Amino acid sequence: MNGAGVIALLAQAAPAAELDAWLRLLGRLHPVLIHFPVALAICAAVAEAARAARGKPGCSEFAIRAVTIAAAVGVVTTISGWLQADFEGAEATPTLFVHRWLGVGSAVLLVAVAVCGYLGSRNPRGAAFGLWRVGLALAAVCVAGAGHFGGEMVYGDGYLEKALWKALRLSEVEGEAAPVAPAPVALVAPAVTALPVVATAVAAPLAVVQVEPAVTPVVAASPDDPSGRYFNEVIRPIVTGRCFECHSNKKAKDGLNFESLGALATKISAGGPIRPHDPAASPIIIRLRMDSSDEDAMPPEGDRLSAVQIDQVAAWIAAGARIPLQAADDGQASAPAATGPAAPDQASGGHASEG
Repeated sequence: MNGAGVIALLAQAAPAAELDAWLRLLGRLHPVLIHFPVALAICAAVAEAARAARGKPGCSEFAIRAVTIAAAVGVVTTISGWLQADFEGAEATPTLFVHRWLGVGSAVLLVAVAVCGYLGSRNPRGAAFGLWRVGLALAAVCVAGAGHFGGEMVYGDGYLEKALWKALRLSEVEGEAAPVAPAPVALVAPAVTALPVVATAVAAPLAVVQVEPAVTPVVAASPDDPSGRYFNEVIRPIVTGRCFECHSNKKAKDGLNFESLGALATKISAGGPIRPHDPAASPIIIRLRMDSSDEDAMPPEGDRLSAVQIDQVAAWIAAGARIPLQAADDGQASAPAATGPAAPDQASGGHASEG
């Protein structure tokens, strides 16, 4: 059963607004809850493996209790994960799919393993005991995998692997590098003593010559520029500094990605979060102007955008939300810019505009 099914079951027990508030809270507890079944399942597997290595008969009592708790928390964690994805508008990516269903499978497996543990403790020679040990090892791998893919959703693909390969490469380089012998003190001391003299000799001529720096005139970009230059020079610095944490290739919350122009173009439409020529109705402007106490305000944490920055974003949307013809600075696929109100069938990124 997914998050929508849970909401439908509980809808009769409380008013809609109150129920939504509590369910959203449960969803946001997912990052906290998920660590318990992962840690408990792995500890149980280690305890049972140690018992088997020592040749002791029967099941580890600690492992059975740990798996039982992990199974109970795992079921709650799975439900909270579905709720979090539903309420927070998580993008349906392959990583989310694997994380979600690996988590569901882990919860079901933990429940089955707990049952096998109780049956196996009563009859160590029965089939349940064998299933207990095999299932426990498999459950530990599954919950660890679910946690790993959950981390990749937050920190980006390859977050752990990249650090691992880099550490291994550095270890290999250090092992092959020859130690560098320290320079003799007799050679270093004269060089250090001569440094002030050399610095004075070099700085003296430079102090006399004064070179006037070349001044390059700065021409302010206009939101009406059909090339989309305003996005690169004004909008992109704003979103890079305050929006990439939630809206980038690493984490495209609500499906909004300012780092990829191709992905951004799909969100520039009459019914999307960015509505060309209508900043007042654009959800992104509405949420930027919300009071910081509102849970839907953007950015959700840290410093808010200044009034000037919000006006700049609104001006960009009012002019048609034009984006550059090419993503010269991020290597993304090119995206056509809007041609203006005169061509209502060509909005930014090639999507229909409100005109």
